[in-house]
Amino acid sequence: MSKSVLFSGVPRGGNVKRLGKNTGNRGATLLEVVIVVGVMGIFLTAAYQFLILMNARTRSRIADQELNDRINLFFNMMAKDFRTARRVTIVENSGRYTVDIITVDGKRAAYVFQEDRILRNNIAIVQGIIGVNIGYVKATPVPGGRIPFTFYSELHISVSTPRNNYDLSVVRRNPPEGDE
Repeated sequence: MSKSVLFSGVPRGGNVKRLGKNTGNRGATLLEVVIVVGVMGIFLTAAYQFLILMNARTRSRIADQELNDRINLFFNMMAKDFRTARRVTIVENSGRYTVDIITVDGKRAAYVFQEDRILRNNIAIVQGIIGVNIGYVKATPVPGGRIPFTFYSELHISVSTPRNNYDLSVVRRNPPEGDE
């Protein structure tokens, strides 16, 4: 027996077990390979479906959070504009509202409430709503210059989305103009 060139002191083929035809080890049959591939395919399909479901849920939650953020932004803008309003005009036409606000410093903010979105100065700031309701209680000063407790005007807005309802109530700081 000759010696190995790579491993000195080890005879060539000395540690290698020779498998012959009569050893009883025949390997995997085609049927066994097909079964293993089929089971792995079922497992991978189930894992893929689970990942798709989790991705859809995550996207839905992200969309809900984005809508919530846009509604909060709208409420903050509306509250600021209404609190500093010199003049407020609200028009309701077949369930569509328009709120036109002129602030004390002369800036105009026009809010249009459409079926599925809210516009501010013709720019969509909220999309994906399914309903809106607006209530406005205009203050009326008592004759003789006395200011009653309910002098300040109030604006109430309810916005409905497919999953939630949001409400805003804001009180106006400035008295309404006479012809408002």
